[in-house]
Amino acid sequence: MFGLVCSTAVTAQGSAARDRSEPVYSSQLDKCLAKAGAVDFEIAHCNSQEFARQDKSLNAVYAKLVAKLEPDRLEALRKSERLWVQFREAQCGYEATADAGGTMAPVVHEDCMMRMTFERTKVLQHLLDLEQ
Repeated sequence: MFGLVCSTAVTAQGSAARDRSEPVYSSQLDKCLAKAGAVDFEIAHCNSQEFARQDKSLNAVYAKLVAKLEPDRLEALRKSERLWVQFREAQCGYEATADAGGTMAPVVHEDCMMRMTFERTKVLQHLLDLEQ
């Protein structure tokens, strides 16, 4: 599998032990997960809220990059982004099938969505840095 370590295992205390390649999420996620305990529905809700924050960051970087590009490169970026969104949806759907029908499926799906969105934001930020 793809190292599906649920974000529930990462708390404020555990974040120092993360590998540098792992995403760094907001402190709000840690607080939400601490309140959620081991309740899958609550964990999925926390992950969903963090995904929304990660998506907002992605959209901000994307908008900055769009503003810097010439029309031909802009169209290539838009095509890339559309395909990436399709890939993210398919990948996260796939990852969640390991727990299909169970209470962990939404947790895994939302964890995947926030992880992949975080990673894409890093890619877009790198492209933006190259434009400046």
